[in-house]
Amino acid sequence: MALPLAPKMLNRSRAWVSLRPPTRSLAIIVISFEPQGIASYKNYVGFGSLTAPTVASITMAAPKPITTTTVFLFIPNLIGYARVILALSSLGVMRWYPKICTWLYVLSCLLDAFDGAAARRFNQSTKFGAILDMVTDRCTTSCLICFLSSAYPKWAIFYQLLISLDLASHYMHMVAMLSSGQDSHKKVGKERGWFLNLYYTNKTVLFIFCAANELFFVALYLCSFPPESPPYLGDLNGIPLSYATIMAVVTFPIWLGKQLTNVIQMVQAAQVLAQVDVEERNGKLAAANAKNK
Repeated sequence: MALPLAPKMLNRSRAWVSLRPPTRSLAIIVISFEPQGIASYKNYVGFGSLTAPTVASITMAAPKPITTTTVFLFIPNLIGYARVILALSSLGVMRWYPKICTWLYVLSCLLDAFDGAAARRFNQSTKFGAILDMVTDRCTTSCLICFLSSAYPKWAIFYQLLISLDLASHYMHMVAMLSSGQDSHKKVGKERGWFLNLYYTNKTVLFIFCAANELFFVALYLCSFPPESPPYLGDLNGIPLSYATIMAVVTFPIWLGKQLTNVIQMVQAAQVLAQVDVEERNGKLAAANAKNK
């Protein structure tokens, strides 16, 4: 006969009480469960009391090693591949079907919020996934801005500068974080300034800035088509109104803040990299001086 004990009495364990005939000795079996499998098996045997239990341990087989294929098939990375497919699909119809392109592009951007949540939920955060996420963001935004530079040729230089700022800022920031010993470009401490710390550590702030940035570019994309493509809502001082123009006006202040964030991020990344150079060179100089003494 086996009776389970209350699970609240044991942390991540399950216990059974067994009465063994004919001696009716009392046995308590405790099996501890850990994330990688059963960690230990203990058999407590006693007569009337458990003052001197005997313990038997069983070594369980080690879990199978993780391979690169395993990492590639992690759930957040699968979401990342879906983002890439949606983004490529939006680029394929960008010139001819603005509504379809917008839905595909926006859906790809929205999935950006789910891959991080999946990584935390299933404990599947990886360096590959973090890079895939950032590269997808940078490439999709750059491709959309490239289209805007052809749709608004008078502003081509301005759009080229925006692409350069976005790529340079994020690349320098990533290298600066890795050079300073961080394993993620989002682990920004307060020593980098309160604003960047808030931007990267507060998920709501990060989502609002990134979403407004993308929606502003999407609004400009829709405005490049005749007013019939986005619903036409009339004119204001000769400017055709539509949902796209309203979206552009609403998101413009946050979009501008995002560009200023890129500038701040790039400047502070340059300072971090320069400080790393100073520490490395001073360390070599001190080692050389110590060797010459």
